[in-house]
Amino acid sequence: MLSGSYCQGCGEARPDAHEWSWRHFLHHSVHEFTHVDSKIFQTFWLLFRRPGLLTTEYWSGRRTAYIRPLRLYIIAAAVHLLAVSSGFYAVDFIKIGKESPQLDSLVAMVAKSSGMDTAAAGDRLNLQFQRVYGAAQYVAVCFFALVPWLLYRKRHPYYIQHLIFALHVYAFWFLVSSVTGLIFAKRPWLSSPMALITTAYLFFAIRRIYGQRLRTTLWKCVLLRLGHMLAEALAIAAGMGGAILWALVKR
Repeated sequence: MLSGSYCQGCGEARPDAHEWSWRHFLHHSVHEFTHVDSKIFQTFWLLFRRPGLLTTEYWSGRRTAYIRPLRLYIIAAAVHLLAVSSGFYAVDFIKIGKESPQLDSLVAMVAKSSGMDTAAAGDRLNLQFQRVYGAAQYVAVCFFALVPWLLYRKRHPYYIQHLIFALHVYAFWFLVSSVTGLIFAKRPWLSSPMALITTAYLFFAIRRIYGQRLRTTLWKCVLLRLGHMLAEALAIAAGMGGAILWALVKR
């Protein structure tokens, strides 16, 4: 039987412990920022059609047929930022109802201190929110990856393995929320179906990746969903903090 550092059938490098080191990950991260190819369509199709498959393929060393996780994440994040700029993910996004006296007061304060009208001040606050929120998403995905690492670290001890999973989850979430964000832009954010879609996606993904019993998968799916919600809440809080800080500086 043939053996070595590379698979005799497909030529892929055999995965080993070095694959999950920070040095190896950062080396490939630099590469991901500079290359995009035609594999993206096949990768997107599998991302939506077979949750978790891209992660299991990457873990197993079968990578040449797909866009690598960080590159996929960057492309999806770029699409999401376009949706952000459309106005759905703006300061008004955190309103649960139609009225929010605190936000109205903030906009009025910015308008008064800067000499703008209320509409222009609101636009400036939204712009600052979007800038900080977009940057905070890159930290949020790293935070979210801690959740599957804590849940499955005995079977898969390397954090980078779970970061790969988190990148795939966020790529899916970015793309779907971009569409639903445009559809539900004029409605309260609680009416968006993203919570249900994300929960279902996480369930099928971890069912494929970790292969545990249904009951175990269900309660771990709940924890993952809570972790994702917390990561997103932190990103939104960062965006709001950036907008408010800018408003205070402008006073």
